[in-house]
Amino acid sequence: MHSVHQKAYECTRKILDLTKAVKTIKAGGISFNNNADEPTSTHINLLTFALKNNIMIDQYPPYKAVMRDFVKIAILHQSIKNIVRLNQYEVYSAIQFYSSKELKSELSVFFKNIDTTQFRLSISDECSEWIVSTVLSNLTDRLIQDRDLANDHQAKFENCVRILAVLDLNDDSIYKIMNKFSQLIASSSTTIGTYEAINDFLAHQYNLFQRKIETDVLIAILNTLIDKITFHKAHGWDHHAILHDSISNLYEYIQVAKKKYTDKERVRRLLFELQRYNIEDQRNFSSSLLYSVFNISNEKIRKIIKKFIKGVISQSPKKEIDDWQFYLWSVAVDFKNFDVEAVANLNEYLEQFRDGKMFSSKLYSLKELINFLRNKKEIDALEDINNELGKLISHYEIRPNYSSI
Repeated sequence: MHSVHQKAYECTRKILDLTKAVKTIKAGGISFNNNADEPTSTHINLLTFALKNNIMIDQYPPYKAVMRDFVKIAILHQSIKNIVRLNQYEVYSAIQFYSSKELKSELSVFFKNIDTTQFRLSISDECSEWIVSTVLSNLTDRLIQDRDLANDHQAKFENCVRILAVLDLNDDSIYKIMNKFSQLIASSSTTIGTYEAINDFLAHQYNLFQRKIETDVLIAILNTLIDKITFHKAHGWDHHAILHDSISNLYEYIQVAKKKYTDKERVRRLLFELQRYNIEDQRNFSSSLLYSVFNISNEKIRKIIKKFIKGVISQSPKKEIDDWQFYLWSVAVDFKNFDVEAVANLNEYLEQFRDGKMFSSKLYSLKELINFLRNKKEIDALEDINNELGKLISHYEIRPNYSSI
């Protein structure tokens, strides 16, 4: 334990020194480092000593912090280059010892950047094969077999996927990864975190590398999501992911590939099931899953979906803020014409917020929709409402006890 605390202190000093050195070099100065390889060798020694001697120290906070610091040091040390190369020990530590949120932040330097130099993450071919064929495969299988929320398989799965997301992978690796995603989504072990990690993987692979992914596996995943709803196999996290864009890049990838969705019977079964839902749920599915499928489908399916959504629109009142959001959304996507009398009704609805005693965070999204209709659809009648919403939001934000949550 004394050694761990000592290394923790040394790592903190090293990170501070490296941060200063990087700033100096980027400013045009010179920095000398006679022991650049020391953190790497120390990391390997400390990690392998604990693992090979079966020392149960991996949950000890200072040890975990040291392991994370070694990864930080490796990235910082190479940050003056365009490519940062991690070894297998650093990749292992990133997956094992980071929280999902922490690693996402750490890897953000490798996300698509159009303003400055694009940094790339690189690993050896052997390490890449190890992550795809061993680590991802094992973590996926464990998630499917063990649904205990107390285990940490989920965080490690998310970390593994986030590292893979920023790597330039070959076609064989992409094929294996997508099949593992398909297996997990077909199971009952999905969570918001797993969906978001997969969604980020699709986003980064396209944005960074314009990666081509076989549409067959993408459509197979879409069919799985549809069937989960149709056959009552979707749990709460599935519903949340589908309704709140946590898997939206799946549709985007299919659309980019210019592949048309053609399974009319599957869509008919879905719509038949959704007819049993209450009107609020029908609206939620209309503006999420159904509209996403509509955008990637052939004409026959588009007509079926549009007819269903128009039926939902016709049943929707305009009494509460959710009602107004759905109404304005239906105008924005050209499923309904704008009614001029809606301006007076919406103005009357906003009266309850004018004295500042009430506020809803949904007013932000309402303003975004109205901004879109005002600027893109050129509906000038909404200009006063747009200004009014701006005032309501501004007055709320300058309140002494304003919270951004």
